[in-house]
Order: sequence, then structure tokens, then C-alpha cells
Amino acid sequence: MSVRSRLPWLANQEGGLLGIVETGRFAELLPWEPHGRQAMDAVRRAIDTADATERGELALAAMDRYLRLTSDGAGRTLLPGALVSHLDAEASSCVRVVMRDARLWLWSERQWQAERARRVAWLAEREALP
Repeated sequence: MSVRSRLPWLANQEGGLLGIVETGRFAELLPWEPHGRQAMDAVRRAIDTADATERGELALAAMDRYLRLTSDGAGRTLLPGALVSHLDAEASSCVRVVMRDARLWLWSERQWQAERARRVAWLAEREALP
């Protein structure tokens, strides 16, 4: 079953997608409407209420954390350079697409592989419980 068939909002991306960069070399993708608009409103409020010395830093941090992605007619999304870099995609030439809890994530393939042993050990511990 394809990701698009399991996430109905992914089929209608007229406004694009919001990429939220997370620490750990992964990012969540959400529909721009309403999430992107809400994120931008929150950033504007934070900048407006911040101390004058922090406003520039807040703006730069928001530009690093929130990215607007667009899709072509076939639903393909070109990742912006900042996201490619964050996901370490230059090194592995790919990213891992993960759907979990009806949410869509992009992971660095190298980070995904590095975390594999931890996930397997975690599951083995849980399976050993009565």
C-alpha cells in the first residue's frame, strides 16, 4: 500500500508541504494548510514579542527549522538543499521515508541504520517481558 493512499492529505498538496526539521537528522512532513500557516504565525508572534537582540536569531532559526516544499503534477517533491544537507542525503544519495502513527517522516538513511541496533534491542527487551 502506498504512502499516498494511507495519508489522504498527501494527495491534495496545492499549498505544498511543511517540512519541520528535527534534531537527529530527520524531518516531519505536513500539509502546508493549515500547519505551515500556523507555524509562520507562531514565528511572527515570537519575533514580535522577542527582545530586539534575539529577533534576528529567531528568524534564522525559523528559516532553518521550517521549510516549504512543493510538488510537481505527479506528486514528486524536490527537497531543498537545506533539507538534503540535514538528512545527510549527499552521502547516501537517498532518504528513508517513514510513516508512523499516520504521520510522514523523512530520515537520514545513515541515521536510520545507526538507530537500527537500538530499536532491535528495545523490541527484544519488550518481547522478553511476560
